[in-house]
Amino acid sequence: MIKSDGPILLRFDDDDPKTLVLSGSSENLALYISYFRFGCDEEGNHHHPEYVWDAERMQPKQGYLTPSTLSLIIEVDAEYVRGLGGTLNGGEALDRA
Repeated sequence: MIKSDGPILLRFDDDDPKTLVLSGSSENLALYISYFRFGCDEEGNHHHPEYVWDAERMQPKQGYLTPSTLSLIIEVDAEYVRGLGGTLNGGEALDRA
């Protein structure tokens, strides 16, 4: 993640195409990263951090994304996280099945 001026740009790293590079202003990065948080009742749901709506103008938020940014979908899969020995938001360990 790189703090810079301007809109979000998610791209593959030039030197390592398996690595994603995310850059943007502090405000835009904070908004983008907020889509990584899921509520306890959102199992199986997914979020699209690039779909940010300006409710006042009834249109996509201007200046938020670079047109060439990659699309990213984030999905909750507790079974997968459990298999990795993951934890819930508060650090509580997920029971292994």
